[in-house]
Amino acid sequence: MIKREKYKEIVIERKNCHICNGLTNPADVAGGQYDCEEIGAWSRWQGNLDSDIMLVGQDWGDVASFIKYRGIDPMSGRTNKILKELLSSIGCHIKSIDEMNNEKGNIFLTNAILCLKEGGMQAKVKNMWINNCARIFLRQQIEIINPRVVIGFGEKAFMAILYSFGLQKTIFRWAVEADTGTLLPNGSMLFAVYHCSPTTININRDMESQLNDWKRIYKYLTINDV
Repeated sequence: MIKREKYKEIVIERKNCHICNGLTNPADVAGGQYDCEEIGAWSRWQGNLDSDIMLVGQDWGDVASFIKYRGIDPMSGRTNKILKELLSSIGCHIKSIDEMNNEKGNIFLTNAILCLKEGGMQAKVKNMWINNCARIFLRQQIEIINPRVVIGFGEKAFMAILYSFGLQKTIFRWAVEADTGTLLPNGSMLFAVYHCSPTTININRDMESQLNDWKRIYKYLTINDV
């Protein structure tokens, strides 16, 4: 079975998944009019199944925001602009979603949690949600796309990737500051980076440090260029 057929299968599986109490499937919001034929809303922006780079975030957000933005990632926010800058620093230049013309993009974006929470974009998430989605969907996505690099975008996303492959957890900061990544069973190299929200940059990891963190990824991609 080819890659795209496998991907379509897990998209259908995601649309029919209701295992997590407290989450709403995008397919069930407003009659499904804002859902898409991707594994999640973030993949609608960048969903290249043949990409060398896969970036995994924590979750897309809440139901109210999903309705407000009609299931499309807003480009007005500073976080997405900073993410574009960080990706550009490793030679990966992506367009804003409003510049896309039915394109799949250059990379693959997804989230550890594919359904939507309540209570605002910053509402807390439950570990059970992360574990369920990692077990059912995350490993499948990584194995289907089989990128050279998987980036855990924030601590919860990084831990979800480890969990999906049954790998032992580690201290997140240690993983971020390690010279090398973690080799996943499928052959992809996993790297941990901090989330790039303005709050994180101001409190936990400034922009200069984050750019330095991403240099490890650039080094791996260039040294192992094929």
